[in-house]
Amino acid sequence: MKVSVIIPTFNCEKYIDECLKSVIAQTFDDYEIIVADNNSTDSTKNKIKNYQQKNQNIRLIELDKNYKQGIARNIAIENANGEYILFVDGDDKAAPDFVEKMYKKISEDKTDITICNWLNFDNATGKTFKGYDGEMFDEICKNFENRIFNWQDIKEKIYFLSRMVWNKIYKKAFLTEKNLKFPGGIFFEDTVFAYDSLMKAEKISISDDILIYYRTNNKASVTAQRNAVFLDYLQVYAAIRENLKKQKVYETMKYYYLDFAIYTLYMYWLQIENKYKKVYYEKMKNFFTVLENTDIKDSQDENTINPEALFLLKRITENNYITCVFLQLKDKLLNKVY
Repeated sequence: MKVSVIIPTFNCEKYIDECLKSVIAQTFDDYEIIVADNNSTDSTKNKIKNYQQKNQNIRLIELDKNYKQGIARNIAIENANGEYILFVDGDDKAAPDFVEKMYKKISEDKTDITICNWLNFDNATGKTFKGYDGEMFDEICKNFENRIFNWQDIKEKIYFLSRMVWNKIYKKAFLTEKNLKFPGGIFFEDTVFAYDSLMKAEKISISDDILIYYRTNNKASVTAQRNAVFLDYLQVYAAIRENLKKQKVYETMKYYYLDFAIYTLYMYWLQIENKYKKVYYEKMKNFFTVLENTDIKDSQDENTINPEALFLLKRITENNYITCVFLQLKDKLLNKVY
């Protein structure tokens, strides 16, 4: 078996048909589809079973409770027969040549990971478009599409390479050798896995082919929710830092990580629902206060951090919640954007 396509699902009855149809209708033959269902309570599992009856290459793993996507993906990887692993979310869709082109690229390049381009598509209108992440990817792709590279070649840009797993194909032996697993029990776990795998890969290649379509404006998706699930982002960025330390590359990556973490976590604070803003802020302040005390040791550290990120760091650690809300409102009135 050349490729295993892994699809984690939970209550995605509205979209699983479109997803499965796109993965079934591939121009490639030697692949399996593994659906790991997190104990859906709607008609998702029944729909999958209907497709199973007509397609022998579909396997369904029925989990006894909702373990979230990380554990579901780990279990699917352990049961995968493919030499290579692809991920597709249950509400997304793949281009007809997704598996074929990704397999051809990674096998010819002999890499651990190959990354493809993608488009967002609006759930309401069906229109496709480039998001901010996609635009950043395009910039990196211009320089690296015809090169084999690793994290050391792009360390200043790695956090803009894409935090998703569904636009990447992985060599399964690489995942096993490096003991790469999704963290369990948290949302947005793919961000941890994506960056950890990129940091551990000896060889990475990239393709400008648009092969996967990411559904946006889906109010039921975890990414679209702005509720308490956003608190998990703090665990996600703590895990990214811990993985860098375990790999003994944190000092090399520290400033890139701090720039990225400070700016991104602050933006998430702006987006979270008002009733969760205070608890998020307090956790974020504690997180960055610890970082400030342990990782930013002198003026050289401060001078090396991006000035805007350093400004936001000081704003968070030196002010209470009410003051920070007031300062943000003032920024909004003055049209200041960070």
